[in-house]
Amino acid sequence: MEQLHQLITHAINNTMKHLNFIFLLLIAVSCRAQELKFGKPKTIANDKFLLQKISENKGKIKFSIEKNDVEVLSDSVYNYPTIKFDLFYFDDDKNLDFRIRYDSSFIESDIRKVYLSNHKTGKLVTIDDYFFDAVHLQGNYFYRYNESRIINTMGIIFKDDESCVNLNWLCHLYKIEGTNFHPIGEMSARGCEERNIINLKKIKVQKVFGDYEKYEFFEEIEYSKKITNKKTRLNFIKKYWIKNIDEFK
Repeated sequence: MEQLHQLITHAINNTMKHLNFIFLLLIAVSCRAQELKFGKPKTIANDKFLLQKISENKGKIKFSIEKNDVEVLSDSVYNYPTIKFDLFYFDDDKNLDFRIRYDSSFIESDIRKVYLSNHKTGKLVTIDDYFFDAVHLQGNYFYRYNESRIINTMGIIFKDDESCVNLNWLCHLYKIEGTNFHPIGEMSARGCEERNIINLKKIKVQKVFGDYEKYEFFEEIEYSKKITNKKTRLNFIKKYWIKNIDEFK
């Protein structure tokens, strides 16, 4: 009897593991961007979306999006052969958002427009293009990393200069409310001046209030040589905000 009980328990545990795997797989698939094409309905999570081309004039197309037969967006964009229209999740509000991008290696930034779903009106509302590359941290919190440019006395701009290894950088932490990004934190480092590496020992972290109207010192962090390349620096920034997010809420 005890052996039978163990077999049943083992079978249940294996079944639960498989169900958890399937559940995680379904989440991963649903979170992936879903491309919309003109005149072809797409159903996602029981909601039907339809992208319609209204008109085209001098290379500019006017389009609309319907969700469950109700128009949620009407806008226009320049048409390129590589233009793509995607539904995706920008944040954690469980509402699908929308973006327009150009699938091209010749364009520096492939995202042209981002629209967030307004949970009150159901409409899709565009956000400032400054935040297109903001990284989702958790909930309504995002951060945006900015590589500083160095201008010397001759007015020449250096970016990612070999001698400086881009030691000047800035990162802001934001809380999103509706479609507005409110700055709540700042992390800054300056280690290069006119192509000469200066004595950089600390990374300054501050709390931000209002629209950058007030700053409050939070802490200084030792600048490690391990974060002087971009990949390790971005990992450091993300881990820092995750660890300290509650201090900025």
